[in-house]
Amino acid sequence: MRAKSIETLFQCPYCQLDMHVEHEASFICKQKHTFDFAKQGHLYLLTGQKRKPSHYNTSLFEARQQIIMESGLFDRFHAKMRKLLAGTTGTVVDLGCGEGSHSKSIVNEEATVAIGLDIAKEGIVQAAKSYEGILWLVGDLAYSPFKAHSMDVILTILSPSNYKEYKRLLAPGGNVVKVVPQREYLQELRTFFYAGQEKETYSNEETISLFKQHFRETTIKTITYSAMIKKSDLPALLKMTPLTWKAQNERKIAFLDQDVMDVTIDFAVLIGKEPRIH
Repeated sequence: MRAKSIETLFQCPYCQLDMHVEHEASFICKQKHTFDFAKQGHLYLLTGQKRKPSHYNTSLFEARQQIIMESGLFDRFHAKMRKLLAGTTGTVVDLGCGEGSHSKSIVNEEATVAIGLDIAKEGIVQAAKSYEGILWLVGDLAYSPFKAHSMDVILTILSPSNYKEYKRLLAPGGNVVKVVPQREYLQELRTFFYAGQEKETYSNEETISLFKQHFRETTIKTITYSAMIKKSDLPALLKMTPLTWKAQNERKIAFLDQDVMDVTIDFAVLIGKEPRIH
């Protein structure tokens, strides 16, 4: 993907002015704020704000990649999402894409431009090393690098939402596609680690209600199935999900001692059109 061909999508995250590409190597705005492509091919568009320490490091993104691309757990989810997005053209952006495995598996080739953005540099570096055909960006929606009405499809999978920014970015006739967990998502892990505790159950009613408040037209699709995880994938599954980060060590040891495990995928896919203007 030639950077010059998509420069009209971008604004400077510092001053919101237009940016242009020089020598297919840098984005530069009219005030000379400059953003260089890394050798891996990604673009760093953060404005100097410091990230708080978090679990979202290289080892977590490696675990995510293993589970998403190698274990088979998400294969049926990807297939259903590809059908859902079939025929999608224009610019598609995955906000909160992490290491990009879902993006690469879901975004159809019909998309004119495919972009993945995440605030975690570790995830984007891994995405750029692993997957071609998508423009990978380190950036923060609070300091958006995109122009208004520049995105035809906004995709967000198990990530927080910024509805104000979604509405600004969405092109006329575009869609926001938000994937959220339902009650049975990873229920086997919830039961294993938190049986009898509040964390054993989950509800997404507030999330869905809030989404509906922001769009005049909302369609909801569900994707639910179970898949078997083999023993060699259990360490990566343990590492990748926030469900287990605060679990007791003895339960983690017992979890890893299993031979195989059935795991439930249970998603609601929220498709929003015609943003409400408040």
